[in-house]
Amino acid sequence: MRRFVLLLIAGLCVWFFADALFRGGMFVFRDAAHYYYPLLRFVGGEWKAGRVPLWNPYENLGVPLAGNATSGAFYPGMLVFLLPIGFDGAYRLYVMGHVLLAAWGAYGLGRHWKGSVEGAGLGAMSYAFGGSVLFQYCNVVFLVGAAWLAPAVLAADRMLAARSRRGAVALGAVLAMMTLGGNAEMAYHAGLIAALYAAWLWRHERRARAPSAAPGATRLVPATLLSTRSRPVLLGLAAAAGLLLGAVQVLPSIEFTRRSGRSSTDVPRTIYEAIGFAASGARVPAHRGVAWYDGLTCRRLEPGTHHQHVYQFSVGPWRLAEYVWPNVSGRQFPRHRRWLSAMPGEARVWVPSLYMGILPLVLALASLRFRGGDVRQSGLSWLVVLSLVASFGWYGLGWIAGVTCRGLGADPDALPVGAPFGGLYWLMTVLLPGYVYFRYPAKLLVIAALGLSMLAVRGWDSARDESPGRARRLLAWLGAISLMGAIAAPIAFRIGRAWLSAAPPDMLFGPLDVRGAASDLKGGMAQTALLCAVFWVLLRRVAAGSRRGVAAVLLVAAVDLAVANGWMIVCAPADAFEQEPKLAVVLRREEASPSGEGPYRVYRHPLWFPSSYASAGAPDRLEEAVRWERDTLWPKYNLTAAIPIAEVDATMKPFDYQVVLWLAKRRQRLPFAPRSTEPPEAQARFFALDAIGAKYVIGRAGQALPGLDPVELAATGAEGLEDVALWRNPSPMPRAWIVHEVEAFEPLTSNDPYAVWRRTDEVFRPRGRWRELRQSAAVEMEPGTCAPTGPAPNGPAAQGPDESCRVVRHEATVVEIEATLSRPGLVVLCDQYDPGWRLEVATAGRPAAAAPVLRANRVMRGAWLPAGEHRLSYRYRPASFVWGVTISAAAWLALGAACAAAAYASWRENAVETVLLAR
Repeated sequence: MRRFVLLLIAGLCVWFFADALFRGGMFVFRDAAHYYYPLLRFVGGEWKAGRVPLWNPYENLGVPLAGNATSGAFYPGMLVFLLPIGFDGAYRLYVMGHVLLAAWGAYGLGRHWKGSVEGAGLGAMSYAFGGSVLFQYCNVVFLVGAAWLAPAVLAADRMLAARSRRGAVALGAVLAMMTLGGNAEMAYHAGLIAALYAAWLWRHERRARAPSAAPGATRLVPATLLSTRSRPVLLGLAAAAGLLLGAVQVLPSIEFTRRSGRSSTDVPRTIYEAIGFAASGARVPAHRGVAWYDGLTCRRLEPGTHHQHVYQFSVGPWRLAEYVWPNVSGRQFPRHRRWLSAMPGEARVWVPSLYMGILPLVLALASLRFRGGDVRQSGLSWLVVLSLVASFGWYGLGWIAGVTCRGLGADPDALPVGAPFGGLYWLMTVLLPGYVYFRYPAKLLVIAALGLSMLAVRGWDSARDESPGRARRLLAWLGAISLMGAIAAPIAFRIGRAWLSAAPPDMLFGPLDVRGAASDLKGGMAQTALLCAVFWVLLRRVAAGSRRGVAAVLLVAAVDLAVANGWMIVCAPADAFEQEPKLAVVLRREEASPSGEGPYRVYRHPLWFPSSYASAGAPDRLEEAVRWERDTLWPKYNLTAAIPIAEVDATMKPFDYQVVLWLAKRRQRLPFAPRSTEPPEAQARFFALDAIGAKYVIGRAGQALPGLDPVELAATGAEGLEDVALWRNPSPMPRAWIVHEVEAFEPLTSNDPYAVWRRTDEVFRPRGRWRELRQSAAVEMEPGTCAPTGPAPNGPAAQGPDESCRVVRHEATVVEIEATLSRPGLVVLCDQYDPGWRLEVATAGRPAAAAPVLRANRVMRGAWLPAGEHRLSYRYRPASFVWGVTISAAAWLALGAACAAAAYASWRENAVETVLLAR
């Protein structure tokens, strides 16, 4: 039976990924295509070139790559991208390998908890190939977390139930793998599960000591609180091991997070921030022209802020029906058949279907026990309920109150709380330290999926060994309801057709296909009705001990998942990813002309699709979209083309730079609006575009951008691009230049958004007029760091005719500049300021010496130099990475040595025993 189970799991993997395996397809939907494909290709390319991927110079003036956990730069699984099989093959292997790892982990956990081979196999299939986990191929870092979740729970069980220090270290290693793989949130969740499990075991331990303890309760070895085998100490040991092993990712991520918008707030978001505000006597500032969110009450979540992103992708409670009926909400793609999107309260879709098989669901429901019984069974039951309720996110008590107000004709905006207030996810963000830095409640669905799968293992063994009565009754009820629903579905859609036809179109997949949505609803209910009848019959044969009945059940369960969820894995031909983007070809041609000037940047409008997409659907829309996104360099396809984009909305962005963009857009209504008339000498050009060195602008066709020169695409090979236009900025700032007038500011130590906003306004708009950056620069520095500041005493403040400054080398972690100054001045580099950059300056006739890197113009780098010829060498070596790699290397070496010593001791013991027996 074990071979049959393994064959089914392998067969399902081949079925779901057949397009990628046999037809050379590449994953095309959402982040799998336009985010992780170019990102992982860039990271893998850096490793293959012998460079440590620490810095990404192609986004937002440059951003830390080591601090961006989604890059997975230090994850051992990244070794697959070093294999001699090409990136496309490695990417497919990376995704499919983690799906199989998820199945293997769930199978191992089921067997560890004394489940049968077939029961563990059923649980593994429902977990790895259910919608909540399988669809994470579109967000591969979350697939990595899902793959390691079951091993984490297994290690936590060994640690806590047996009070094992080895189990604690094993759990720490798994947490480190999650973190290194890019999913620190799942590591947090796994640690939280372990802590809750420890409390649950402690509760049952008290009952297990009593003579009347339940037969299934676990009797635990008593331990003092300070013992190395006590649960609190073991939890601390696991956390410490995880932090030490993952320090190479943890330390840079913490440093970058502190400088990003995730940590910027002027109002308390958690109970700990509220205590800090109260202790410091701080007062929440009044409205000052920028509407920031109201932290704890969530009454006003300003769009674009991290706290608003925290609750995106919440799961509406009505979506629980998707566990019972496959695709009951309508398929999201390739045509728009998701009728649920017409509901006013429906949120963005993280997973298009929650279906994990009707039999595993029924067996899990039959195994729910919230009181008494086995400690693991009741713990899993509560885990499923809590994770599902927490996944509701936005739909808290405040949302219920708002819906009630609307129903009564009252104004919901008058409520003192916002929609998320009072929900379990809101409570987690308020009470759990650091949890508010994460986002998207739907990620908790993976935990619910694992809990349901493990309950299904228990339900299977109970139905096989004891009685399938409860499961068969549930199947009968669900089958009858599903049959009636399948009959009523066409009638319901005829009644609601007018309402559904008025639903707004999807910007990518077009108008709602009402007929297709009705077919999905009817088909899903009919499939469940049929399967309930089949399993109702087969479970009787299973209870009678029929091995053929067991094999038939597993086979039908596998077919159920294959039919229901097979559509979610969608690929496009590999040539859609191999050809050079059309706009990249145009830009290279433009820069190859005599007027080309060194490194350049491009500003691309953040998000739009061709208007024809919303007006009509198409069966190959995803392939069309990926070609269009790639050709227009959105959002990360610029990485594969090595073209810097001035604004990229990624997982994190330096908050200082974000405020610079907000200031420009607020003051000048950028990027696509008539230019400001202030100051007069700056007319006919965008200040922000010039300041960040944006030489080209990509936007929608038909927009008027005065002062920018349109680039004709008709004769460049990009004439087929729909709804796209390219403009040239005639006056961008160079990548590096010299100024002699410097205004000094004290360093800004606060990340308060109002303080950052004020400082940014002071730097770029002193006395209400835009700063002329070619003449003047603002530097934030400690007193005495560089020469006296102010207007140049002799001659103009700008770079003189006998002075020069040019970038001679520009790589990811190395930038070199040659500069000639006739008098002391500031060399400004229009790249992102970061404390990890180091500078050495070699002046003619002198050896290179370290020099301070100054924060210039809020987001740029500056170096104050004397007169003479200089060569500036910037190197990116953040202290957080140096410390992190040192700590992690030592921790992994210690772990390897401990494992080797344990293996040697075990071998020696077995050898001695063998010799003694031989004598």
